[in-house]
Amino acid sequence: MKDPVSGCTYHKVYQHIKKFAKSGDNYCKELVCVLQQRADLEKTYAKGLLRLANKYTKASKDIIKNSIFEGWNCISQEMTFTADLHTTLANAIQQEAVNPICKMLDEHTKRRKLMDNAVEKSSKLVMDNWSQQIRCKKKMMGLAKDHERMFRAAENNKQIISEKERRKLLKKLKKSTEVLSKTDQQYYDLNRAGEDVRLKWESIFEESYQVIHDLEKEKINLLCNILNKYSQHITCFGRTLIERQMQILDVAQNVSVDQDIQTLLDNSSILSSQNKIGFLLTDYYAALKLTLLEVNLYKLASSLAELEGNPIPSHPLSNSITNWKDKEYYHSMVEITRPVKIKNVSHPSNLMNSVSLDHRRDPHEFSPQKISESEPIYINHTTNSNHSEIQVAQSRKDATSADYVNDPMQEIGICKALYDYQAARDDELNMQQGDVLIIYSRDVSGWWIGSLRGKKGIFPATYVEELPKMNSTSEA
Repeated sequence: MKDPVSGCTYHKVYQHIKKFAKSGDNYCKELVCVLQQRADLEKTYAKGLLRLANKYTKASKDIIKNSIFEGWNCISQEMTFTADLHTTLANAIQQEAVNPICKMLDEHTKRRKLMDNAVEKSSKLVMDNWSQQIRCKKKMMGLAKDHERMFRAAENNKQIISEKERRKLLKKLKKSTEVLSKTDQQYYDLNRAGEDVRLKWESIFEESYQVIHDLEKEKINLLCNILNKYSQHITCFGRTLIERQMQILDVAQNVSVDQDIQTLLDNSSILSSQNKIGFLLTDYYAALKLTLLEVNLYKLASSLAELEGNPIPSHPLSNSITNWKDKEYYHSMVEITRPVKIKNVSHPSNLMNSVSLDHRRDPHEFSPQKISESEPIYINHTTNSNHSEIQVAQSRKDATSADYVNDPMQEIGICKALYDYQAARDDELNMQQGDVLIIYSRDVSGWWIGSLRGKKGIFPATYVEELPKMNSTSEA
């Protein structure tokens, strides 16, 4: 007789569902491992940024409060703010993704274990009944053969045996008939009980299948909700970084080297000829600080471009940046060469006119009477990510230029606003979600030129989604 458990369709389907559920659990465990490592990395990066911000705060205690100081102070604040963002993202991943998935896996494991025990118990009852049926059937077949043999012996020898032996043989036949009938009834009862056990077994299979189906549906819904929350956090994260970068750009544009030199002179009480070289060096390093601030902005913009999937912007100092990685961190080194031109000074009152710093002339154009020198300045700091610059200023200049206002512009595409945007300047466009804009120019800085409701201006490319342009043909 065929095994009723291993060959049953219900058993095969249940084993397939169990294998599918186990594969889903393994996937969720790997996902938890990845998300936990991401949360740990975010926390580690946030701690590193806070250390750098605190280090700058300590280093700038005795610095004169000028525009250069405000620019670098803004960088320090940006580090602190970004560290808070990474910490918030790490906590969100831990609380909204890792913990719910772990809790779900524990609950699903307990419920499936209860169903497995019920299925195993019912399967054991089916196998026991099946074994009893086999034994009873073998016994009944043996009794039937013995009864048939005695009956044939009585029929064949009824003429030659005595009356006494004949009655004795008939008595044995009657007793064999009773035993055979009793065994047959027992076999019938076992078959009826086996049918009931089998129906209950199949019912438990159906119930277990439904439970596993519901658990898998719950698992998929949970993963879908976590994915949506993760997407929202990442979108808000990138948008906030862009806003901070715009603040840094505004501060960098307000830096005035001449004003900082004048502030230094006003705060200094020693104007003797012996200290004039100190003012020259102050002018020199102030200009270098401004350049390094621009490089830092470029690195931040490059990082944002990689985050948004946009092309990395270009910068005149991009070839002066060298990046490498060791076992734990990413390193970045900036090498800048600056020519210095120093004029002869004759009177302390004309000190500001006697100090000049030229960043645009070629060093070979200096006259023989002037002192020229250039030296490389190395800035080496450690970080886990790349920073870059968004050339927003150039986009604003293009948008407000005379050519932009007067010259007709050719339409190159259309796009739809994904989010609301409030213009911060006169040359920007106000957008609401769902607005359709006409594109006239795209810029790698992330600011495009277009028009909305008859008004031309610039708008951020990260707030829109470009739509396919419908081509129309006409015949003369």
